[in-house]
Amino acid sequence: MKRVLSFFFVLCLLMTLVVLPSQAAGSGTISVSSVDNALAGSTVELTVSISDNPGVNVISLQINYDTSKLEMVEYKQLGNPSAWLVSTAANWSASDFENYTFTGDILTLKYRVIEDVSGTAAVSVTVDAVDADANEVEFNVVPGNITITHEHIWD
Repeated sequence: MKRVLSFFFVLCLLMTLVVLPSQAAGSGTISVSSVDNALAGSTVELTVSISDNPGVNVISLQINYDTSKLEMVEYKQLGNPSAWLVSTAANWSASDFENYTFTGDILTLKYRVIEDVSGTAAVSVTVDAVDADANEVEFNVVPGNITITHEHIWD
């Protein structure tokens, strides 16, 4: 009986060493604004914002847009947190092992609408995020659209 109890006790001790991955609680939303009636050849700005942030330590936003209708002019970081690294993706990471629940506008995306195009150009992001414990953090993405029109000159 002592061997069975000893075996069970050792097994319980070994089970405390097992680390099981877990998901962060809840999910946030990342939204891209939209622009209606953008003229071909004009410049437009869209805003990327975060709401209901459950807490992140590292976040990467791959910026996706219709390159047949839009040309990237620039990205600007807005508000808090600062220190976004931006190129074709926007990356932010904490300098410590804390979770940050920042919300609000984080980036402005500035595009030039290519001449002689029309229709709608989608702008979205693909999100990769983890919390301070290296758990994946889920975000719902609300894409934006740029509706492109042509200026009419009437005689």
